[in-house]
Amino acid sequence: MHYFEDAKHRIQADMALRIGKIALQYSRNPLTPDQDFTETLHLCLLQNLLTNCKELMDAMVHNNGEDLGLKVPLSEKADWGLDAVEIREDSFEGNLTVEVLLNHLRNAMSHPTGTDLDAKFPSSGYNSLPDAAGMIRAIGFCNSPDTRNNSPRIWPNHKRHQADSYLAGNQRFSPKSPWSTIPPDVQIESVGHNQFGMIRFVEPYARIFVVVLTTGQLRSLVLGLSNLLAQPVNNHWNGKTIINIIAA
Repeated sequence: MHYFEDAKHRIQADMALRIGKIALQYSRNPLTPDQDFTETLHLCLLQNLLTNCKELMDAMVHNNGEDLGLKVPLSEKADWGLDAVEIREDSFEGNLTVEVLLNHLRNAMSHPTGTDLDAKFPSSGYNSLPDAAGMIRAIGFCNSPDTRNNSPRIWPNHKRHQADSYLAGNQRFSPKSPWSTIPPDVQIESVGHNQFGMIRFVEPYARIFVVVLTTGQLRSLVLGLSNLLAQPVNNHWNGKTIINIIAA
């Protein structure tokens, strides 16, 4: 069936609707454990929602003057499975809202660099966490723009100017992502022979966010987010009321 499009020829809302229905359809077909790739499907669907539909989300906020209910604590999104997620680390400034979490997940999935979730300074990326039988029980996500190869970002002596520029740029307040600003007391200092890095409180510094979503929480997030982004397919949507159109 042809995609639904709005006046600006956006089809993302219909994509979101179909993504949610795909997740439901797959879950209704029982498979043996060795043939059940539910978590892989949910990861693919979530990445699509967080990347391809970002423009749609911004347009929905702009056109309706609403924040879509995303500037709230995770505890207020129990229907999305976010009220009990495991936050392993969060060294970013500001409050953790659903909107901020979605940005962290988007960065983790869009810029994976081979993360080691158990490292002191894990790199951006995601990895599966198995249970005792070797089955996937959860997915761990890391967003850290200041790490490389699971270590703090380091600049050689001849690139000290790049370190200064990086710090200055990330200490500058951004109204679109105020939560990502590096604190003003972070400095560029020597961290070894002809090397420089970011230091705070005499220790290496890096913004790190690590969250673990169980398989059930991942599914709930995919369904909840796809349902929210699909609302514009309803020609009578008032920009505020969210109805369940995925299961319809």
